[in-house]
Amino acid sequence: MQPHSQSETANYRRKRRRSSAQDSISEAEFEELLSQSQVSQKARRVKAEVVSNDREGLKLPLEFKPLSPTEQKEKQRLENIVIGAVWTAGAALQELRDKRLYRETHGSFEEYCREKFGHS
Repeated sequence: MQPHSQSETANYRRKRRRSSAQDSISEAEFEELLSQSQVSQKARRVKAEVVSNDREGLKLPLEFKPLSPTEQKEKQRLENIVIGAVWTAGAALQELRDKRLYRETHGSFEEYCREKFGHS
């Protein structure tokens, strides 16, 4: 989960540094991603057009509405959970592959991932 306060950020960074030896992302890359994920998004109205691929060329005007500050925080919190989960999953997959912990049941890492997780 992504931190919200300065102390949570410091704890998050410490945990991240401990796992950095297992990850393929550098500390500098991590810090850049962390800073990008903490940048707040400004509320604004955006008009867009959704175009259908059907024969009639149906066009539907669509107006996106800005999120409230509470919704922005919730969105950021949930996005940060996903980012953390992706990093955690990536590190776990890398460790499974590097230690060849799939070898008892599968001939290759790709085969293991395809059967166990539905993709390689």
